[in-house]
Formats: sequence, C-alpha cells, structure tokens
Amino acid sequence: SGLNFLIGFLVVFRAQQAYSRFWEGSTSITTMQGYLFDASSSLVAFCRQSSAPRKEITLFENTLVRLISLLSASVYMELSTGRSNSEVDQQTKRAFELELIDAEGLDSRTLRWIMSTDDKVELLFHWVQQLIVDNIQKNVFTVQPPILSRCFQELGNAMVSSRQALKIARIPLPFPWVQATEMLLVSHWLLCPFLMCFWIVSPFWAGVLTFVQVSFYWSLNAIAAELENPFGEDPNDLPAQEMQQDFNRQLLLILHPTTRMPAQLSEQA
Repeated sequence: SGLNFLIGFLVVFRAQQAYSRFWEGSTSITTMQGYLFDASSSLVAFCRQSSAPRKEITLFENTLVRLISLLSASVYMELSTGRSNSEVDQQTKRAFELELIDAEGLDSRTLRWIMSTDDKVELLFHWVQQLIVDNIQKNVFTVQPPILSRCFQELGNAMVSSRQALKIARIPLPFPWVQATEMLLVSHWLLCPFLMCFWIVSPFWAGVLTFVQVSFYWSLNAIAAELENPFGEDPNDLPAQEMQQDFNRQLLLILHPTTRMPAQLSEQA
C-alpha cells in the first residue's frame, strides 16, 4: 500500500503539472495572436483619414499584414522544432509550409535573410517595429504619439506571450522526477503480480486486479507525457495549421474594402 500511495502521488502530480502546462501553452499562444491582431487592426485604423499618398498607405498595410502572418507562423514553428542550430533548416522549411499571406510578395533580400537567420521571430518582430517607425515619419498615421505607442505595447505583450509558450516547449518537467516516476512504475509492474498472489486466492481475480491497477498507473503516466508539451505535430498537440489559417483570415479581414466602411445605422433606426 505504501508503494501504491507513492506511485499514485508521483503520477497524479505529473498529470496535474502536464494539464497545467497544456492550458498555459494554449493560453499563451492564443493571447499572442490576440495581441498581434489588436496591434494590426489599430495600425490599419490609424491610417484612416491620413494625408499621406494612398500608395504609401497601401504599401504599409500590405507589408504589415505579410510580416505579422509570417511572424505568427515562425512562432508556431519555433515552438514545434526548438531553436538549435541543427534544426534551423527544418524550422525554416516548416514555417513556410504553414499558410502565409503572400510571403512571396516580400523582396528577395528579405526572404534570404529570414531563411538564413536562427532568430526568425526576433527578426520579424524588429522589422515590424521598424516599419511602424518609418511610416511615422511619412505621416501615414493620423493619431497622436501617445495613442500610437499603444501598438508597440501590444506587440511587446505578444512577444512576452510567445516567450511564455517557448518556456513550456523548451523546458520539460525535471528529469529526476520523471525518471523516479517511471522507475517506480516498472518496479510496481514487476512486483504487483507476485503480491496479488499472496492477497488473493483466485488466479483469475489476481490477474484482473493486477491488470487494472498497472494499466491505470501507466495510462495516467502516458497521458501526462502526451500533455506536457502542447506544441508539435502529434494528434493531441495544438492544431498549428488551423490556428494559422484562422489568424490569416482575420488579418485579411481588416484589409477588405467592406471593413474600411464604418458601421452605420439604417434610416429606419
């Protein structure tokens, strides 16, 4: 009974931590997309009634949406593959496998630099900020600097959320805890049949109870191992492709001609 209590405590604690990590990772990545959309929508809205040439406004809006879409995809792939130098090519390939908003529209120099750097997320984040600052000088925005600074705060919050998600992807549960849990599970698996024979006379019920007890502990441990990292390509991981597609659709919405028209009341209202 003492061994069962110890194993149960270790396995349940691991499952609890894995569940918390799964939802923390999910919350961080959805929060990041919310901040990115909020900043993008605000920036496009701030271009309304701008005195700058329409060509400059259109260039800014389209460049912004492309960079934000690529930034989101790069975050997903960084979470899935890590950031080691041996995985840079794989990360680059997979980032461009996700749905992007016309990444080919960026110039060749930009694409080459993105393909070659190890820090794609940081580079794209920096480019977005530079894009905003450059267009401030062109009078693309019609709001005052204190209001415009809110967009930089939203972008910063998005980066903080992505780093919180990266913490979960890169830092697993402490190895000694996982190792001790699995060693005790193996010991329990080997000892349980013999101990059941001392306690239960019927071979049938001894086998049934051994199977139930061992399978319960191992199943709970396997569930915990599956939930510890919600980022990747396993069936139970977050659907990066679908989430990226939804985010791209939202970004394209703010560029649609219909959304540029403010909502108005009908004459009968």
